[in-house]
Amino acid sequence: MTSAAPAEDSDHRGQLEKLARRGSASVVGAAFSAVFGVVLVVIVTNGFSATLAGTLFAATSAFLIIEATTLLGTDTGLVRWLPAHLASGRGRDLPRTLVVASLPVLVLSLGAAVGLYAAAPALGPAMVGADAASTMTTMLRALALVLPVAAMHDLVLAATRGAGSMRPTIMVENIGRIGLQAMAVLGVFLAGGGPVALALAWSLPYAAGLAAGTWWLRRQVLRATTGQGAPTPWHELAREFWAYTAPRAIARITQTALKR
Repeated sequence: MTSAAPAEDSDHRGQLEKLARRGSASVVGAAFSAVFGVVLVVIVTNGFSATLAGTLFAATSAFLIIEATTLLGTDTGLVRWLPAHLASGRGRDLPRTLVVASLPVLVLSLGAAVGLYAAAPALGPAMVGADAASTMTTMLRALALVLPVAAMHDLVLAATRGAGSMRPTIMVENIGRIGLQAMAVLGVFLAGGGPVALALAWSLPYAAGLAAGTWWLRRQVLRATTGQGAPTPWHELAREFWAYTAPRAIARITQTALKR
């Protein structure tokens, strides 16, 4: 009994140290994200006309609202279910759970992208008035092209957190994507680019983030599924995942509608 106690204390200290390191890394990542966010705002507000800057902020706000809605709460669902699978020895279920979560998001985000692209001429005047309507229409259509990529980017990073690591979110999102976003917008300013270039500079870093996040998630899944047996049937995984996630999807959509 006495020999077991020091081992338990050592394990407990190790867990606390790991938690402290993760917390410190998250704080550093949040600090980088905040700095890059401020830099981005400074570049946009000082490097472009007030009309173009305001139109960009309005267009990207609409983009983020639509993108969050198309996630259908799967970011929360993945952070709930992937750790549960790993803790219960069901690492073999990670690939199928990811498919169950991803397919509806991909289909809905593609549909939303088509809808946003088609509705942009009507949304432009309604959002910013007649004077900047054409600029808003152009920006919304450029952003619509990247909408599914952004939705899958957020889903993949949520999955990496659920699979046990905050590092991809810190490195890919807080530092990588937001930093690349600021640099890309600065490049557009220096090159004298217009609305399309500005909208794409803001949105295309999601594609780089998706590629990096997918690479990271693939490594996590391969480690978790090595030596595992047969996975749980598709219908059982879908039922347990969406029984938890669907109410949260409805709540998110309702919350978004009320904000609008």
